[in-house]
Amino acid sequence: MNVAALSWFYIKAYGNSYRFIQPLVPTLVLLAILSGAPPGTPGAAQAAVLETLGYLSVFMIPVWAWASRQVLDTEPDTHRLVSATMVSSRPRLLTGRLLACYAVSLVLSVIALLPPLLMTLQSGAGMRGLLSGAVLLVVEPAVALVFGILTSRALVPSTGGSTLLFLGGLLVAALLDARAGFWPGPPIVSGVGAANEGLDALLAALPGVASRALAWTAIGIAVFAFLRRRRE
Repeated sequence: MNVAALSWFYIKAYGNSYRFIQPLVPTLVLLAILSGAPPGTPGAAQAAVLETLGYLSVFMIPVWAWASRQVLDTEPDTHRLVSATMVSSRPRLLTGRLLACYAVSLVLSVIALLPPLLMTLQSGAGMRGLLSGAVLLVVEPAVALVFGILTSRALVPSTGGSTLLFLGGLLVAALLDARAGFWPGPPIVSGVGAANEGLDALLAALPGVASRALAWTAIGIAVFAFLRRRRE
C-alpha cells in the first residue's frame, strides 16, 4: 500500500465515523461571527479580509488540532495492526497518517476561506491580500497538527489527561508566542498581529512565521515518531 492509498484509508475511516461534524460545527460558528458585509472601499475591504484571515488563523488552531487528533483516534487497535502489516515501512506508515491529518485540516481551511473570498469578490479589493492571508491557513494547520498528534490516544490513552495536555499545551504556546515569539516555538498569534497591521507587514512577517512553523512541525513529528515507535 502506497502513501496516498494509506492516507485515503485514514480519511475514509474518519469520514465514515461522522466525527468530522465536531470540528466542522465550530468552524461554521467562527465564520458566522467573523464574517460581515464588505466595506465600501477596496482598501478597507482588503484590511477587513486580512483581519478576518488573521483571526481565523488563531481561532482555528484548536479546531485543526482537534481534527488531527480525531483522525488518529478514529483508527481502532485492529486497524492499527492491519496498517502496520500492510505497510512494511515505518516512515511510509507515519507519512500516510500525518498526511491524512493535514489533509482534513486543509479541507477546514478551504471552508474557512470562502467568506473572505466572497468579501474580496464583492468589494473588488484584489486577490493579493486574500492569497497572502490564505498562506496562514496553510501554515498554521501544520502547527496545530503537532498538538493533535502528541495528544492522540496512541500516546495518551487517558481521555482526561489527553484533553488537559491538549488545552494546556495550546494555552502555554499561545502565551509564550504573544510575549516573546521564541524560535522555534509555534507561531500561534504572530500571524494575526502582522495581518492586522496591513498587507506589507504580513508579507514581511510570513517568512519568519513559516520558518518557525516548519521547525516546530519537524520537531513535533520527530517526537511523535519516537514515542509512537516505542509503543508499537
